[in-house]
Amino acid sequence: MEVDFHSGVTFDPQPALQQGELDLVMTSDILPRSGLHYSPMFDFEVRLVLAPEHPLAMKTLVTPEDLAAETLLIYPVQRGRLDIWRHFLQPAGISRS
Repeated sequence: MEVDFHSGVTFDPQPALQQGELDLVMTSDILPRSGLHYSPMFDFEVRLVLAPEHPLAMKTLVTPEDLAAETLLIYPVQRGRLDIWRHFLQPAGISRS
């Protein structure tokens, strides 16, 4: 068996999968493409990491509104590909510039 690993935030693996260049892809990006099937592998949970003195560190539940004024450090990808945006901020109507 030969195993090659490719990683990176700019690699778009779905076309390579469709063209037979790859056998499988592990991704959190669900992009509807003809002939591809997405199977969940596990439950994914994002954790917010805070300094102990940060005001939000005392909260038992952080809401999207709590993060509206915060600076978020994210991967340099399109906003629509970020889970924090798609599943947390956008549904709550939080707009980031």
